[in-house]
Amino acid sequence: PAPATTTPVASGAVGEVKADGSAIAIVTGAEFTINGNGTTGAVIGSDLTPDVFVGTIEVSGQLTLYVEDKNMLDDFIAEESLSLSIQLDEDGSSTDYIRFSMPKIKLGGYTVSDVAGEAVATCPFTALMNGDGADAEAKSVILIEDSRIAA
Repeated sequence: PAPATTTPVASGAVGEVKADGSAIAIVTGAEFTINGNGTTGAVIGSDLTPDVFVGTIEVSGQLTLYVEDKNMLDDFIAEESLSLSIQLDEDGSSTDYIRFSMPKIKLGGYTVSDVAGEAVATCPFTALMNGDGADAEAKSVILIEDSRIAA
């Protein structure tokens, strides 16, 4: 067999929370789960299913971010929609990356911890379909982009 190829590790996460296209916070951590709600079809007389049927995709997660001002708290209280984009760069290069974008998220909470002088907010969120999006990408729940894959 041929030796395994070596590719750089995607790291150096750059997280950004945007409202109306402008960055509004410094993200210190992010995690999210994508649930495709797959089900198997029932078949009479067989243990096998013809396929796994994908349901409505649901995305939820949590952000941690430095508290710089009251904007995120105000957005949570007002139930404003935000967009979230997380980009992982390869070898510190912004030309080779993988990006996870959620055009519309709603915050489900806002809790602040003050540890050693750092005010860090924890914000659970749910990604939603953006019905106001201009095209299919803007209406997506989540977009996953790998810069190394040609369109």
